[in-house]
Amino acid sequence: MNANERAEKYLDLITSYTNGEMESSEFMHRYLTEFKEDYHDVPADEPYEVLEPLFFACDRYCPDTDPQKVRGGIGEEQFFKEAAYARRNWRSCWTKWRKAGPPNNGRNER
Repeated sequence: MNANERAEKYLDLITSYTNGEMESSEFMHRYLTEFKEDYHDVPADEPYEVLEPLFFACDRYCPDTDPQKVRGGIGEEQFFKEAAYARRNWRSCWTKWRKAGPPNNGRNER
């Protein structure tokens, strides 16, 4: 998968959740799965670290438990805010990265 495809994949996934097209628990599982699958395959020049806070938010999200009862837990409202923030950050960072011109002209083929 090249850098542009990966960027669109995450933007589409996060947007599906923040637009209400997906339940939080489904989003959490899909995001964690995609993030873990991509983690070691992403070239160092991609701004992938922008997505890490949302990964940690997924880990702290407590869909079936009162987040107050779980150390560091967050509830639905905070989880949504984290996703919306990640979407804005990812879009902004990705736009800047593309304008700067990656060292390999946007191709991350192996």
